[in-house]
Amino acid sequence: MLIIAAVLSGCLSANPKVNPAPPREYTVTVLADRGWQESRIRVRSGQVIECAAEGQWNDHFNSYGPEGNPEIQKGHFSVMAPANSLIMQVGQHTNISYYIGLRTNVVAERSGEIRFRKNFSLPIGMEGEVKVKVKICDDADGDGLADYDEINFWKTNPLSADSDGDGFNDFEETSDLRARAAADALPLEKPAP
Repeated sequence: MLIIAAVLSGCLSANPKVNPAPPREYTVTVLADRGWQESRIRVRSGQVIECAAEGQWNDHFNSYGPEGNPEIQKGHFSVMAPANSLIMQVGQHTNISYYIGLRTNVVAERSGEIRFRKNFSLPIGMEGEVKVKVKICDDADGDGLADYDEINFWKTNPLSADSDGDGFNDFEETSDLRARAAADALPLEKPAP
């Protein structure tokens, strides 16, 4: 905790910088019948993109949530992911895509605008939407956890990917606790009274 306090007060080296500010939060609607959809959310290389999705899209035969159909894996846009699942790219001129599903953290490999789409080939006859709650977070040590969360929630060192030095990075060590916290999280939108 002493290291964190020193970082926040500016007593340690400024490179890399820890950002103790809360993450920026957005909500994006991804439509089933469209290709890549712009979010107007820009990220810098190395920032953490936290996504939590809910909703449903349909074709003539079935309905799918953002996790898609796990029985059919589809290699599309450089990612092997369930068919009809939610996928994401950073920037327009890239061949790197990420499987999002219901919830994930991605460390941006490049700077650019985030774009989303459904993992499918043809949108004909598809309808519905998925809402994605997006948080953009700084991550000084590159472990996949936001500086803000390391300081205020996990009490780990935002300048060390393995705060306790046991050979497992902080992201790996907190994955079970993060999954339980996500299960207890509030829905993206509050129900109408």
